[in-house]
Amino acid sequence: MAGKITLINSVLNTLPIYLLSFFKIPQKVVKKLISLQRNFLWGGDNDHKKISWVKWADICLPKTDGGLGIKDISNFNLALMGRWIWAFASDQQQLWVRILTSKYGGWSEFQNGRDKRGYSHWWRDIRNLYHQSDCSIFKDNLSWKVGCGESIKFWTDNWLGEQYTLQQKYNQLFLISRQQKDHISQMGHFNHNSWRWDMRWRSLCMNTTSVNSDGKIFKTIWQLKIPPRAVIFCWRLLKNRLPTKVNLLRRNAITQEDTCSLCGCVQEDVGHLFFNCKLTNGLWWESMSWVRVVGPLSINPVHHFYQFCDGFGANVNHSTRCGWWIALTSSIWQHKNHLIFQGKPFDPYKVMEHAIFLAWSWLKANDKDFSTSFNHWSSNISNFVA
Repeated sequence: MAGKITLINSVLNTLPIYLLSFFKIPQKVVKKLISLQRNFLWGGDNDHKKISWVKWADICLPKTDGGLGIKDISNFNLALMGRWIWAFASDQQQLWVRILTSKYGGWSEFQNGRDKRGYSHWWRDIRNLYHQSDCSIFKDNLSWKVGCGESIKFWTDNWLGEQYTLQQKYNQLFLISRQQKDHISQMGHFNHNSWRWDMRWRSLCMNTTSVNSDGKIFKTIWQLKIPPRAVIFCWRLLKNRLPTKVNLLRRNAITQEDTCSLCGCVQEDVGHLFFNCKLTNGLWWESMSWVRVVGPLSINPVHHFYQFCDGFGANVNHSTRCGWWIALTSSIWQHKNHLIFQGKPFDPYKVMEHAIFLAWSWLKANDKDFSTSFNHWSSNISNFVA
């Protein structure tokens, strides 16, 4: 048996080592390899199966723990693949790391990004390995060494060792920062042997659309699994092209007062009507409690969308959170029109109910993997959009 143990470790576990070090082994293959090893160890073959006197899990334990020291093929595979995670995190200047960074976005994308169509199976496998709860050893034992700060991004890398990056934790500040992609070394300077931070912020005089100059927000809404009519509504809202009273007066379409149709106190522009009116801002405060976004939100539709949809943990349920933003604004607009054209009172409670049903119906109709009942959805909506 001692000789068989040596052969198993030196031959059966060594032959596939190249493949094991790069690809995640399928469980069907694992079972086949274990069957071959078990039969060889106890002397069985295809025609005659002998008794396995000890559980295979016990055999794979170290000798000091009462096992025979045979490598567990699954754990061996995870350990070999984990070397790629360690190498990727520890040396950002290697050629293959720079290639992966240019293709997939680097370490921050590896930690917090989402898999997209066209990503390789290898990249998906090592990301899944890193995020698996039973393999938390990778996350729990990796930490940042800031050094001179030339390779760590101040806002988007989790260099403080907390649950969230600074971008996620202080999203409102990130949105107005002029150093969103800067490394730590670029965020200040040494003065008489002491470090002084040099934070730079966007001023109110700057172009308000500068945050959205890359058009990512519109690319996002067109990729959501919602009806085209809802996408068009969102597009018009973000462009400030809805027929609010201020916009109608600006185009000489009406000549009456421009006060809000809901509260009658302030001019009815998109910022007030959707986000700052006393009958609608409570809807957003409740929604913010679900997604853990804190602080005042902008009344600019584009900035409001960014702040709400890219807040704490947004990378987990980002599309659902964006869908909820559109569902709530759509419901506010629809119930406001019911007030004007049908004389129905504007009830924030009914607006919230309608938005919850609207978001559920969109997911139900357009996402084949969504099978949640409406009762469960409405009772636990904070868990779906958080």
